[in-house]
Amino acid sequence: MSHSGPVSAALTISLAALVAVWPSAGQAQAWQEYANLDYRFSTMFPGEPSVRDFSYTTANGVLVPAREFRAERGEGRYSMTVVDFSAHESEEDGAIAHAAAAIRQKGTPRYDEFAQLNGIPGHALSIVEPDGRQILSSIYLHDHRLYIAEGSEAAESLPPALFSQSTDITDEHGVGINLNPGGATSRAQLLRQQQEAEQQQQ
Repeated sequence: MSHSGPVSAALTISLAALVAVWPSAGQAQAWQEYANLDYRFSTMFPGEPSVRDFSYTTANGVLVPAREFRAERGEGRYSMTVVDFSAHESEEDGAIAHAAAAIRQKGTPRYDEFAQLNGIPGHALSIVEPDGRQILSSIYLHDHRLYIAEGSEAAESLPPALFSQSTDITDEHGVGINLNPGGATSRAQLLRQQQEAEQQQQ
C-alpha cells in the first residue's frame, strides 16, 4: 500500500505521516487483514468485525444507506463505515466535510487536514476526546461511496495506528486502487493530474 509523505498544511499528507505524531509498536499481535469485495475496501481489524446496516444522514438531511464494520479489542474501538451515494449522487457534494465535522465535535483536533489515499482525495484527523481518549480517522470518497475509518484507544494506550495505516480502497477483485501514479503531493497537483487523465480518455 503506497501513501504520500508528509508535507505542509496546504499539501497532501498520508496517514502514515499522521501516525508519526503518535508512533505505535507491538500492535500487530491478534490483528488480521479484512477485505470486503462488495464494499471494496480492506483494512486490519483485531478479529472478525460485526456488521450493521443503518441510515446515514447527509449534510442536507437526506437518509442514505450505510454499513458499519466494527471490532473491539480491550479499550480499542475500530470501525469502517461505508456510505452508499449511488442513488443520491447529488448528496456527495460536501460529504467529506460533513463527516469530518461530526468527528471533529468529539474533542480537540491535533491534526485536521486534507489527505489522499493513492490519489483518492479525503481528510485525515487526529482527535483527543475530553477524557483523553485518542481518535485517528480518515475519510475518503470514491465511486459514489464515502469511507469513514475511525479508530480510538484509551488515553493510556497506544494510538490506533495500525488500523489507520492499513486502510485501502480496492476494486471488485480486491486490488488496491491507485489514482496517483504521477506522485502528486498537493491538492492542486492531484486535481490537475486527474483532469489531465480525464482529458486523455475523451
